Amino acid sequence: MSFLPETFIDWLEACAKTLVIVGTVVGAGWGYFEYRHKEEQRRIEGSLTYVKRFSEGNMLESTRRIGSVWYSAQSQLQKLQDSPPGDEYARRHRQLVMSVIEHGSVEDKDGKITRGVVADVDAVTAFFGELAICVNAGLCESQTAHSFFDDYARRFHCLHEPYLVWKAADYSSDYGKDLATFATRDSQKCRSQ
Repeated sequence: MSFLPETFIDWLEACAKTLVIVGTVVGAGWGYFEYRHKEEQRRIEGSLTYVKRFSEGNMLESTRRIGSVWYSAQSQLQKLQDSPPGDEYARRHRQLVMSVIEHGSVEDKDGKITRGVVADVDAVTAFFGELAICVNAGLCESQTAHSFFDDYARRFHCLHEPYLVWKAADYSSDYGKDLATFATRDSQKCRSQ
């Protein structure tokens, strides 16, 4: 008994079956790669949705107001940045951050002056918390999200760290945790920023 086909018809049948098996494997591989590509595109689109959300509407206004109060306090911030690290630096940094966030003057688009940017800092912190969850759950593409947001998230976290720590201690232990995870690769980098 031979395992090799004996007639030409048997050879054609064996070739056809082999081609069906090879075609099935190639088709399954192609389908898998198409699926992976579409999933990657969906994650990138999820990340770009956050980019769009950050660049318009309430988030744009919040970041504008935060930038405005810190622009007004830039000379104080520069003096602080020029001081040596240590306990005195940490105390002065905390004092400056809390003062600016709670009492900094902001002019809105109608010319009305308001005090403080607590709600704005909370909104940006919540935004980065949502983005971190999206990335960690695989709904957003990590590299895309980090390429758009790393610099801003790291600067925001480092600048507002005393407020974030205070809010976590006094209100919710998880406050700012996702922002910190998303923003920092090395906690020692904050002082150099």
